[in-house]
Amino acid sequence: MLYFPFSETTPRKIFIAMEAHTRYAMIFCGVTKPVLAKFPILFADYLWRHIVSLCAVDDADFGHIRSMAASMCAENVYYKGLNKSVQAHIKDAAHQLEYDLYRYGFPDDPGKEFFLSMNVNKMLRTRHGEKRYIVPLEEFQRLWCEILGVPAAKE
Repeated sequence: MLYFPFSETTPRKIFIAMEAHTRYAMIFCGVTKPVLAKFPILFADYLWRHIVSLCAVDDADFGHIRSMAASMCAENVYYKGLNKSVQAHIKDAAHQLEYDLYRYGFPDDPGKEFFLSMNVNKMLRTRHGEKRYIVPLEEFQRLWCEILGVPAAKE
């Protein structure tokens, strides 16, 4: 996870959390100390919303997915710099995000924040030992649709 200030004059912070295998990044804008204190809850909320946005899940299953995300995120463990490849991809995502923030401005609602996450996740990435490029959005979507046994959501 990486955070950086939006600008030198603005105290708004942005966190980028990346899943190591799929290289899928979730963007958290405007993170403050009170938000940081509840970060595992916030992360779980973002996670289930990203999953249901990318997978064709029945509305009735939202609660189950939300509970699954909450239990997965109940015990967060933070590592600093163990995987240099992931760290490099987080930095690439930060550069893309910086460009998008310049183009679109700082997001003032969750929909715009989600849009920024989707843009970052459409970038080509690599994984150690693989010759082909991956698209994190497609990899994350494929993984979760497989886990849930559902097709991908239509765009």
